[in-house]
Amino acid sequence: MLLALLFSGAHLAYRKRHWGRGTIAGASVYITEHAGPAVVGIIRPRIAVPRWLKDASPAIQEHVIAHEQSHLDAHDVRLFTWALFLLVSMPC
Repeated sequence: MLLALLFSGAHLAYRKRHWGRGTIAGASVYITEHAGPAVVGIIRPRIAVPRWLKDASPAIQEHVIAHEQSHLDAHDVRLFTWALFLLVSMPC
């Protein structure tokens, strides 16, 4: 399970290199082809949104960014990472 998590993290880091950066609804975001909307990254979490969101109405953009910002404000990525770490480190 630990190897799967490490592989997943490495794969995400590789994919992030190909994502563009932009600003939507006042937030600095990664612009992706197919991933998101989501919060990605453990050390410096950032919002990732699919490219189609740039063409959505400003109201939709604001709702999506507000939702993802709430995950950032609650530190959900770090909480989820700790939960996975504890799960992986449990003895069989």
